[in-house]
Amino acid sequence: MKLIQLIKEPFPSKVNQKTYFLEMLGVATFITLFLYLIRPFGIANWEGPLFLHCLGFGIITLTISLLFDAFLTFVLKVRKDLPSWTFGKWILSAAIMLMLLGFANYTYVHYLVYQSLQNWNLQAAFNMVYYTVLLGIFPLIFGGMMQQIRAQKNNEIEASVVQEQITQSHNPSVTPVANIVIPPSSNSPTKDAFSHLVPRVSHQIILNSQNQKDQLQLSLRQILYLEAQQNYVEVCYYEKERQQVQRKLLRNTLSQLEKQLLETNVIRCHRSFLVNLSRIEKVTGNAQGLKLKLEHLPDQIIPVSRKYIAPLKKRLKDK
Repeated sequence: MKLIQLIKEPFPSKVNQKTYFLEMLGVATFITLFLYLIRPFGIANWEGPLFLHCLGFGIITLTISLLFDAFLTFVLKVRKDLPSWTFGKWILSAAIMLMLLGFANYTYVHYLVYQSLQNWNLQAAFNMVYYTVLLGIFPLIFGGMMQQIRAQKNNEIEASVVQEQITQSHNPSVTPVANIVIPPSSNSPTKDAFSHLVPRVSHQIILNSQNQKDQLQLSLRQILYLEAQQNYVEVCYYEKERQQVQRKLLRNTLSQLEKQLLETNVIRCHRSFLVNLSRIEKVTGNAQGLKLKLEHLPDQIIPVSRKYIAPLKKRLKDK
């Protein structure tokens, strides 16, 4: 049961393409050096420049991994930074990549041995794929589990810290009554005498579309979050008069609207989301980052990517 639950859990994605490239470059370097120094599978008996032959396996590993990742990202449009990218999907993608590596390695070995691609044997290729997956999948699964568990624990700790900051910002220390100066007022109720202590910041703002033909005017307090949706941005806000959540699409980029919201409590928390810090109710963590629950949205989760956790904590501290 726990294994099924683990498979359905979000899996931590790489931070960016550069990080992934460096990781795979390290793997390719390890494979090259391992084959050259240990020389398993009869590699020591191969003719020709042995190091270059071993380097070929490293280059194949690097090339296949980068091309496969590019295919997932740019062709299939797989989003690895959302909760839909689970541990199970990561295992499936790893298995497919191992199969591709098996076919590529067999083709390379066949060429090294026979100096030709003629008489390429399909059965031998499938055998190579079988052993490649068999030898590679279990270490990958174990490493992935460790990565997921470690990320989950770290983000749960981060979530507790952020939750404490949220609680403090929503419940600031109360000024002692002895230090409150009540302005003279004989015609107002007692509560009106204290009303000057409550901030009355409405901060009206206008969010414009890219062509300036469409706009949305509202107060900053109304904004819940903004989400990028292809060529549009969905603005989710709370309309107090109707006491319901409203959504409006603006044809613009999230980056452009982010510029319009500078110096406000609406900040970037994910490459696809801006969130209003004043509307956060609860913070939890998963392997991919933090999860935010907002006021008036009990059934929706706003993700916080790992790269945005530190800026989020800083803004809450300075708030």
